[in-house]
Amino acid sequence: MANEKLKNLVACVLILAFIPANFLVISAQGIPELPAEVREQISEKDFLEVFCLTTKWKSGEFFSSMDALQEILEPALQKLRSVDLEAEMPDIAAYKARGQEKVNAICQAATWEEAQDAVDDLLFFGESVREDLDGINNSLGQNLKAKGEELKNKVTAQIDAWVEEEKNKMQSEIEKEIDQLANQLRIQLEQQAQTMGFASEEAARAFGESGAKRIEATVEARVSELLGIKEADLKARINNKMSEIIGMPVEQFRAIGDEMANIEGAIEKKTAENLAQYEQYKIQAMEKRSKLIAAVLDKKIEEAITLIQEKSSLLDEAKLNDPAVKTADEYIAELQADKNILTNKIYTAVQNENETGIDEAINEMKQKWLNIRSELEADLAKRQTPAEICSLVIPQIDQAKIEIENGFSQTHAALEEINLKKDECGLSPDKTICQKVENIYEQLLQAREKSQTFAKSMESVQSECSLVTEETPMTEEFLNAMIWLRDEGPQWKKEVTALKNQWLKDKNELEKELAKKPKVEDICKMKELAAGKIETQRKFDDLNERLKRCNKPCLGTVEACITQAATCNLYRVKSAQFDAAIEKGEDVLAKFAVIDQKCADPSVVSLTEIISLAKETQQLGEEFLNLRKLAIN
Repeated sequence: MANEKLKNLVACVLILAFIPANFLVISAQGIPELPAEVREQISEKDFLEVFCLTTKWKSGEFFSSMDALQEILEPALQKLRSVDLEAEMPDIAAYKARGQEKVNAICQAATWEEAQDAVDDLLFFGESVREDLDGINNSLGQNLKAKGEELKNKVTAQIDAWVEEEKNKMQSEIEKEIDQLANQLRIQLEQQAQTMGFASEEAARAFGESGAKRIEATVEARVSELLGIKEADLKARINNKMSEIIGMPVEQFRAIGDEMANIEGAIEKKTAENLAQYEQYKIQAMEKRSKLIAAVLDKKIEEAITLIQEKSSLLDEAKLNDPAVKTADEYIAELQADKNILTNKIYTAVQNENETGIDEAINEMKQKWLNIRSELEADLAKRQTPAEICSLVIPQIDQAKIEIENGFSQTHAALEEINLKKDECGLSPDKTICQKVENIYEQLLQAREKSQTFAKSMESVQSECSLVTEETPMTEEFLNAMIWLRDEGPQWKKEVTALKNQWLKDKNELEKELAKKPKVEDICKMKELAAGKIETQRKFDDLNERLKRCNKPCLGTVEACITQAATCNLYRVKSAQFDAAIEKGEDVLAKFAVIDQKCADPSVVSLTEIISLAKETQQLGEEFLNLRKLAIN
C-alpha cells in the first residue's frame, strides 16, 4: 500500500501560461444631435455648444481607456522585459494628445459643417487607434505564446528526468524506513505473544489478527506522514530547480503570468473608474439640450397663442352660430396644459438619453397643435357657408388635379423602370442597391395608392360642391373633407417629390452597379454549378441504388440481412416519398442538362435567362434534398 501511494505522488511543474488580453476596444460613437425641429429655431452658437459638451462626454470612454492603459499596461510590459520578452509599447501619450486636439477642433468649430467634419475626423481617429492597438495586441499575444512554449520546452527538457530520479530516491528511502518499522513492530508483537498465556487457539489467533491490524495502521500512518514531508520537500526543490532554469524565483514568474492573465479585467475596471469624471459633461449637455428644446417650445406656444388671440373676435362671432365653438381662452388653456405635459416628457427623455423619446414628444406636440389648428379652423369655418368654401376650394382642386396627373405619370414611369431593372439588380456585386431599389419600389406603390385616394377625395368634393347652393347648410362631413384636403395636399406633394428624387438617385447608383454585372460565361463556369450537378447525380443514384438493393436477395450475415429487411420494409412504407424524391431529382438533372446546353453556346443566351435557370435549379435542388431526406430517414 505504501508503494501505491508513492506511485500517485505527482511533482507539479510550474509553466507560466501567458494569456494575451484584449486590453482595449474603442467603439466609434456618434454624437447625438438636437432634433431637426429644434435646430431650425436656435442659433448655431447654441447648437455648437451642445455639440461640444456632448463630444466631451462621449469621448470620455476613449480618454478613460487611454489613462487606464497608461497606468496598468505600461508597468506590465516593463515586467515582461524581465523575462527577456520585448513587448511593443503603444505611445499612449501621443494618442491622448491627438485625441484632445480633435476634441478641441470640434469645440472650436465656427459652423455646423466644420463641427461635423471634425467629428468624422475624431471617429476615424478612434478607429485607427483601435486598429493600431489590435495590431499591438495580436503581436504581444504571439510573442507571449512563443515565450510560453519556449519556457515550457526548456523546463520540461531539464526537469522531467531530474524529478523522476528524485521520486525514485524518495520511494527507496520511504520503503526502507517502512520495512524497518514493520519488522520492529512484528518482533515486538512476537515477544509479547511469548509471555502471554492464551486460554484457547481462538484467543491466540484473535491476538495475532488484532496485532497485525495495529501494525498495519501504524505503518499506514507513518507512510502518510513521510509522504507529506517528502512531497513538501520535493516541491520546494522543484521550485528551486525551476527558478534556476528560468533565471528568476518561480513566485515572481507566476506573479507576472497572473498579472498578464488578469490585465484585461484590470484595465476595464480602471476605465470604468476613470469615466466618472466625464459625467459632468453629460449633465451639462443634457441640461443645455433641455433648455434649448424648452425655449423653442415656448416660442412655438407663444406664436400659437398670438394666432389664437388674433382670432378671438372671430371665434366669438362663430360662437353665436354654434355654442360648441371654443373661446380663445379655452384654446390657450388647452395649449398650455399640453405644453406642461410635453415639457416633462422631453426632460425625462433627455435625462435618459432617449433620442427616440425626444422626437416622439416633439412630434406629439406638433400633432396636438395640428389638431388644435384643425379644430380652430373648423370653428372659424362655421362663420362661412359651404358655397363660400367651395368658391375657394374648386380652383385649388383644378390646379391640384394637374399635379396629381403629373404625379401618376412620374410614378408609373418610375415603377416601369424599376420593373425593368429588378431582374438584373441581383446580378450586381453590391446587394445593398437591390434592397434600396426594392424599398423605393414599395414606397412608390404606396405613393400611387395614396395619390388614387387623394384623387377620389377631390372628385367627391367637386361632386358635393356642384350641388351646393347659397342655402346649403354646413355639415361636419363637408367641413372634415375640406380640412383633410388642406392638410394632406402639401404632404402628398412633398412625399411624391421626395420619392421621385430618391428614385433618380438610386437609379443612377443601380446603373453603375449593373455595369459591374458578370458575363454569361462567368455564370456557366461557376464551381457551385458543377459541384451541385455532381452532388445531385450522386444522391439521385444513391436513391435508386437503395431500392435496387431491396430487390436482391441478401447474401450477408444474419444480422446484416435482418437490418436490410427492416430498412427495405421502411422504404416500401415510404414509397410515395421515394417516388416524389426520384421525380424531383429527375427534374433537377433535367435543369442541369438545359444549363449545359445553353452554356455550350453562351452567345445565344442572355444573362438574365442563365441566372434564372441557375436560381430555378438551385430551388429544385433544395426541394430534391428535402424530399430525399424525408424518404430515407
